[in-house]
Amino acid sequence: MTSSRRLAAANIGFAVAAFGVAAAMAMMQAVSRANLELPWRSPQMYYLSVTAHGVLMALVFTTFFIMGLGVAFTTHALERPLRWPRRSPFTSVNALQAGLSPRSARSAT
Repeated sequence: MTSSRRLAAANIGFAVAAFGVAAAMAMMQAVSRANLELPWRSPQMYYLSVTAHGVLMALVFTTFFIMGLGVAFTTHALERPLRWPRRSPFTSVNALQAGLSPRSARSAT
């Protein structure tokens, strides 16, 4: 497997993982709206799940999925590997994942 295929797979794999977490947040919203009595149900948990679901679906999933498709389509259409970055094509994925870390979110506030 070439590095461009691994890069596309890493981007799309991360997007699918984000979709899975967002689906769990959607289930938490549904359970909260259904008025089921659960020990962890609270208004804070509901709004946390609404926010996390929206951010994961609107920003994280779409960004990583589009990046993966862009790499896959470009390398396939041009019939040649990526030219940049030469040392590590995973620099973009690692930079985006580092920007999503809770530590970077705390330091921004």
